[in-house]
Parts: sequence; structure tokens; C-alpha cells
Amino acid sequence: MNTDVTSARPATTANPSRLECDLVMKGGITSGVIYPRLVAKLSKTYNFRSIGGTSAGAIAAGAAAAAQLGVLSGARPDAFEELDRLPNLLGGPAAGAKGSMLLNLFQPQQPFRRHFGLLTAALNAPSTANLIARIIMGAVWRFPVGAILGAAIGVAVIVTSSGVGKWLGALLAAIGLVVGALISVVVTSRSQEVRGFCNYGSTHGAQFPSLVSRLCRAFTDCPFCFGCCLSSASRNHTVSEASRSNCCAVSTSRN
Repeated sequence: MNTDVTSARPATTANPSRLECDLVMKGGITSGVIYPRLVAKLSKTYNFRSIGGTSAGAIAAGAAAAAQLGVLSGARPDAFEELDRLPNLLGGPAAGAKGSMLLNLFQPQQPFRRHFGLLTAALNAPSTANLIARIIMGAVWRFPVGAILGAAIGVAVIVTSSGVGKWLGALLAAIGLVVGALISVVVTSRSQEVRGFCNYGSTHGAQFPSLVSRLCRAFTDCPFCFGCCLSSASRNHTVSEASRSNCCAVSTSRN
């Protein structure tokens, strides 16, 4: 995604003596988290002209273009201050849902809810041992059929043996429980005819809008910045390329 914001801007209240710069942002979840505050900091010195990005960087680029246009139009001079508060908003609690707002924005499709739960259960593990334990327990809990099948051989050895054989059977059962669950994780993820964990909209029965649903609402319902950042009068301006850039940010982030 790439757009020239200043060439498409309406009558502006911006200081013509301010420096201008181009801005390109790469993808990556971690990068996407730090971009809002970085852009807000740079906006104190520069007016952004050509803004581009890929993946998470495309979303940030759409937000930066929207905020810059809000400032240049004079309709939302505090747009970058709102952008600066975005990380705290995303990291804060989600109203009516469990966990942070950022976590609730990612909503897995039905076939992948168990897989997604397994991944999120492993987040923020304090040590490697704890991480491994979380994965093992999560896999066994969420994929019980594979775990039971994997443990079946060991159970059979326990039933048909005595003495040391029972201990070996117990060991086989424990190993089979874990291996069977992990194999089930891989097999079920490859067998689903669905692309990606999370689709483009909110999942059925979700109490919280998904990432793409929220972005579409923010970038297309009022195409110049967050929610309704410009007054109704400012919508009469023609800002073709800049408004299209917001849609590009959403569509690029889907790929």
C-alpha cells in the first residue's frame, strides 16, 4: 500500500514551514504494536506525505494516513494524540469479554478454536519448561481423542503385564498420551479446508467485534480516520487517493 496524502488533501490549516517526510512500515505483530506511538512522535516534527506499508504495517499506514488527513483538514487536530493512546487501548480490558482488547480482536474460525486456544495458552510462559508443560497439557485437554488413542498401547501393556511390565506400560501410556495429542493437533489442522485461523469477520456468537470488522468500521464508515474523526462538512471534500489508501490497508492486512 502506498499513497500520497498531502497531494490529495483539502484546504489545510497545517503550518507550511513544517518538514515533510515519507513513511514506510514493514509487517510483523511486534512492529504493529510500536507503530502508533512512533508515528505520533514523528508527527510532532513532520507532516507525512507518502505513506506505505505491508501487513500490520499497512494497517498502521492506513491509520497514519487517516490521522494526518484529519490534522491537515483541520477537522481533527488531535488525531495523532488519539493514535498515541491506541496501544493502551489495545492492551486494556475488553468490555463484555474476557482478556485484553487485542486478544479478543483475533477470533478463530470454528474448526481452529482448539488450535488457537492451545497457542494462546502458551503465551507469556515464564520459562521453557513451563512453555513445554503448557503445550503438553493444553494438547491433551483440547484433543482428548488423539491422546486416548495414543495412550491405548500403554494401557494394553498395563492390563496384560505384571511387575516391571506395568511400569513400562505406564511409561508408554504417558508418552502415547502426549504424542497422540500432538499428532491430533497436526492432523486436524491440515485436514481443515479453511485458510487461516481467523476469518475476515466476527465469529458466530462472538460478543466482541473481530479485528477486520473493527478496521472496516473505522476505515470505511468514516474513511478519513478513527470512527467519525471528521465533521460532516469535511466529508464534502474530494480526497480520493487518501480515502482509498485506508481500504488498501484493510485489504492488504488480509493477505
